[in-house]
Amino acid sequence: MSNNAGMQKVHDLLDAIKTEYDTLSQQASVLKNRKIDYESSVITSQIQEMQQIQHSLSELETQHKKMKESYEEEIASLKKKLESKNNETAGLSAADQHLFGNDSTGQATRPQLQAQPYKPVLSQPGTAAFQASTQKQPVPYTAIDGSSAIQSIPTVQPLNHPQGVDSLGNPQPGQGTVPGAATFSSGGAFQQDPSAATAAANLPPGGPMTQPVGPGAATVAQGAFYNNNANTNPSSNNNVITKLEQTPSTPAEVPAPSAHVAAVGNPVPPSNAADVNPQQQQRQPSPAASAPIDRRMSLDERTKESGQDWYAVYNEKMPKRMSIGLVHTLEHKSVVCCVRFSADGKYLATGCNRAAEIFDVQTGQKLATFEQENTNPETDLYIRSVAFSPDGKYLVTGAEDRQIRMWDIATGKVKHVFVGHEQDIYSLDYSRDGRYIVSGSGDHTARLWEAETGKCVLTLAIENGVTAVAFSPNNQFIAAGSLDQVIRVWSITGTLLKKLEGHRESVYSIAFSADGKYLASGSLDKTMRLWELKLDENAKTCSKASAISTYTGHSNFVLSVAISPNGKWAVSGSKDRSVQFWNLKTDELYLTFQGHKNSVISVCFSPDGKLFATGSGDLRARIWSIEDTA
Repeated sequence: MSNNAGMQKVHDLLDAIKTEYDTLSQQASVLKNRKIDYESSVITSQIQEMQQIQHSLSELETQHKKMKESYEEEIASLKKKLESKNNETAGLSAADQHLFGNDSTGQATRPQLQAQPYKPVLSQPGTAAFQASTQKQPVPYTAIDGSSAIQSIPTVQPLNHPQGVDSLGNPQPGQGTVPGAATFSSGGAFQQDPSAATAAANLPPGGPMTQPVGPGAATVAQGAFYNNNANTNPSSNNNVITKLEQTPSTPAEVPAPSAHVAAVGNPVPPSNAADVNPQQQQRQPSPAASAPIDRRMSLDERTKESGQDWYAVYNEKMPKRMSIGLVHTLEHKSVVCCVRFSADGKYLATGCNRAAEIFDVQTGQKLATFEQENTNPETDLYIRSVAFSPDGKYLVTGAEDRQIRMWDIATGKVKHVFVGHEQDIYSLDYSRDGRYIVSGSGDHTARLWEAETGKCVLTLAIENGVTAVAFSPNNQFIAAGSLDQVIRVWSITGTLLKKLEGHRESVYSIAFSADGKYLASGSLDKTMRLWELKLDENAKTCSKASAISTYTGHSNFVLSVAISPNGKWAVSGSKDRSVQFWNLKTDELYLTFQGHKNSVISVCFSPDGKLFATGSGDLRARIWSIEDTA
């Protein structure tokens, strides 16, 4: 009986399982059918959407084609009108063109006189002709022990301008030898046409003006300035001297400058001043400093100055104490990364792609080009920094190939190659006593080198790439700005004295004042800061350092800074293409001007403070005059 009951229970369970299985099978079948229906509907809708998109693209293509044809017809019509206008103005005399100032394209024109082009030719350094054109001239400087020393500087004789230049000093079109141009005979003798002196005497003050770069001027890419694809081949020590070439340009539009200064304190703090916390609350700027300068103000000599392709606006709230003017435009074949005057102020060195160049400050003439041979011409090799030795005999250059070269200016040969850095070299400086060279690199180090032997005597390691280095005027301190937003000050023996913190972005440039008591810094945070260094009695130790002013006026990165030798002005160059002069006594923006069509990468003052130079991404370096009017 119990067995029958058990079997019945098993049968019941099996029936239940079968029923459940049938139910699940039906549900699975239903779900499968639904899935098929869903997939079918989705695919159908997607196909329809694709067809609609395809149709829309076809319509857009048709519209684009019609618009393209319309624009091409309009462009062809404008070209015909332009050619017709050019033909009409072709008959104008050079004097008429000079009076009108602009041709039909809107570009500035200059009188075109019939004369031969002025293309000075220099011999190779090291030849008898080149050495014959140099002379020794004593230049005093102060040694590290405070004593006065006199060294001789080789002075390259500038070539006088030839006859046949226009009233602006421009070379004229034509071919053949230029009357008055300097030449070198096969025997190495220097010869010059006597008429050159007469022609040079007729040039306007400031020397010849070069033609501005046209609309097709190159633009500096942000990555180009710190390109790590360095060429590390130090294959040759030969210098190549090339001819000076000029390229045309157009005037650049000057944006409306605005000024705002937030000062932490005055340049001369009270007697109880202590180290200032950079994060502390800043005082309100003076009304004259914070008020923007309106570019639409009347063309009054007190507030505006301009040239053919530059424009300056003075702060109308301040009395006019100085004015600027363009002296020379120095054309280059690539971006000008750095500019530096010689100790006697007679020469200007520039660094660009694959070459460093030296110009005569008085005439604007290129005297020499120092270029490394036997390197890959397809690879960029920018010279990021240049510096003259105090006696003017040598030029040191730092480049992307991680090497520092010391060039003998008279012979054009490399005296030393300083090897040790593992990344691009961004900055160099020569000590005033001529004993040392300091370099900063992306390898997180600043290095101190003996100038005479080329030996590295000190390595200063930090947490990030070093973008700027500078010796103090008394040769006792080394300052270095870095990508970690900090400026460090060491003693010449390598002791870290101070860390100057306050910038919110990488520091790109630093500069000491002439007395060594102040340090200016420029940063990617769009500001320039002024720091006061409290030195002991013998000026060998820095006991305190504090930020005393923050200058906010640029709309983009501050790439270069400088302090005038008289301590009156701090100057900043920016990626916004402008240069600003700040009054260090009042912390007010005094002047904003634009003379370049691209980033102002480098600025520097001449030793006497009567000139300053700018280097830019528009393939130009420019020399400017400063005239006190107070």
